[in-house]
Parts: sequence; structure tokens; C-alpha cells
Amino acid sequence: MRQDLGCMQFDENCEGCKISQKKKVLQGGIITLDGGWILNHYGDDQAFLGWMVLQPFEHKMEFQCLADPEVRALGPNIKRIDSFLREYWECKFPDDAIQRLYVAHFFEGPFDSPPPKAKYHLHIHLITRPASFDRLLREDVGKKPNGKKTGLNAWKIYRILRDHPVDFPKEYRKTRKNVEALMNYLRGKLGS
Repeated sequence: MRQDLGCMQFDENCEGCKISQKKKVLQGGIITLDGGWILNHYGDDQAFLGWMVLQPFEHKMEFQCLADPEVRALGPNIKRIDSFLREYWECKFPDDAIQRLYVAHFFEGPFDSPPPKAKYHLHIHLITRPASFDRLLREDVGKKPNGKKTGLNAWKIYRILRDHPVDFPKEYRKTRKNVEALMNYLRGKLGS
């Protein structure tokens, strides 16, 4: 693999590597998954309960850097995470099922100018969308002959808490207690 693509074992300046090596402690900790992947709860301010991050254990900046075992495990890991998040929601929030698990990889930070202070390697956001988010993401998408047509704008999910602080469901606000409860549940289902 080419070193210039960020295909290496670890980078001491990478926050993702610090997380995977447990040199940076996250709320809820990390879960080690099959094929060299780890899972953690997203810690940024716009995050809410159920916003997860999946990343390779080793420092990889591009999908083309992934080793065959990492590639083979990616889809099955996402499927298992989706299944157990839905199962958790059914138990904890039985009246507000997860309707979608958004899977997003934008990773444009390396192209910022000036570069961001924190450097991360490849990571994939897995973002839950319970039914109650429908009203917060719904918007007009055009007119029909008999009235308005509305749809869900999933692109607004990253700022849903910021844009709807009063309407955002309190039970999904990220707290130490609810993040740890979710991560402990997932750890019991997924492994270490």
C-alpha cells in the first residue's frame, strides 16, 4: 500500500489512532469489532444518542488502504450495529422505533484550509433516525396540484439538535448516563 495515502499502522498525531489505542478516553469507551474495526459513540456537540462512529483500528485515510479482512467485515459490522441499535430502541424507546440508520462518510477535514487542529483517520458515521425525528427533518419539496408535497431532508440530521433545541426529544440528548447505557448494551451484543 502507498504510504502517501495514509496507509500505515498508527499515526501518533491522529485522534482516531489515539482512540483505537485507548490513549484517548471517550464517553462510553470503544467496542472492538471483527475485521479490525472499532465502534464508539460520536462525541461532538451536535451529536445525540445513537450517533455512532465506526473506524478501522489502524491508521487508514482512504478506503483503498483497507486490508481485505477490513473490507470483508465492513458490511457485516454495519448490519450487526444496525440490528442491535434497533433492538436497543425497541426496549428503551418502544414508541419511537428507528426508521433509518444513516451511513455517512464525508471526511473532508484533510482538505480544510487551514487544516483542522485535530487530525482523524477514515471514519464512518452511523446515525440513528427514530420516527420522532420525522417532524424535525420534514420540509416542503414542491407543490402538487392538490397542495404541498413534503419529504424528509436527511442532510439536516447533523444539525437537528442545534436547529430544534426546544423540539428535540430530551431522551435523545447525549448524556454520560445514556451514552454509557447504550454502549454497555452494544458491548454485550457485539463483543469487547
